[in-house]
Amino acid sequence: MSDPTKKVSSIFSTLVLYVLASPIFALKAIGSFVRSYRTATLVRAGFLRCSACGRGNRLDVLVTCPRCSFAEFRSLALPCSECGYVPGFLSCTGCGASVRLP
Repeated sequence: MSDPTKKVSSIFSTLVLYVLASPIFALKAIGSFVRSYRTATLVRAGFLRCSACGRGNRLDVLVTCPRCSFAEFRSLALPCSECGYVPGFLSCTGCGASVRLP
């Protein structure tokens, strides 16, 4: 096979692979959008209700990041502005149970 034919074949095969992988890219984008929407809804509400005692826990508080020790006022559902760490849960202020963050 000559060099131009090999180059065209390579470009065509890459294009076919991208077309075949496009549904996976679309599903990943939809999943990312759903996660972002849930987080945005939670941040707008400003509190998260505990499933054990029913008490609402404020999210907009002074947070000290456990990873980098940077302290700032922010929502617990948002990443640290210094290192990007997002906690997976918070402790309920009423009963002390762990409440998962989305």
